[in-house]
Amino acid sequence: MLRKKVWLSYNDPQYLKTRHNIKGCDTEIANISKALNAISTAATAK
Repeated sequence: MLRKKVWLSYNDPQYLKTRHNIKGCDTEIANISKALNAISTAATAK
């Protein structure tokens, strides 16, 4: 049986916050981080 791999990458929202000096969006950044984690886990699940 041939096994296929799924590769997924994205920039961590905390990294983007720091890189772009985003201020005052801590709750939004945390929510985006949680959503991306859930989506990426589901997308790469076996």
